[in-house]
Amino acid sequence: MRHAACVDMPLPETSSVEAAIAVCQSCPVRLPCLSFALERDEPYGVWGGLTYADRKAERRRQRAAARPDEPSSHR
Repeated sequence: MRHAACVDMPLPETSSVEAAIAVCQSCPVRLPCLSFALERDEPYGVWGGLTYADRKAERRRQRAAARPDEPSSHR
């Protein structure tokens, strides 16, 4: 993560989710960063351009996609 766009940024005095997401958009390691946060269920901050709520929804989507198709009830 040494190459992350946010690595040398000073911590803001106030939280700005929009500003953090904007930094992530051009980051060369955005996807590995997001993967790291998803794997560890990181509960704080913006990682890979997603907030905790966004990451939680993404984990739900990934779990649903990984489930085998349920048998159809059509006859």
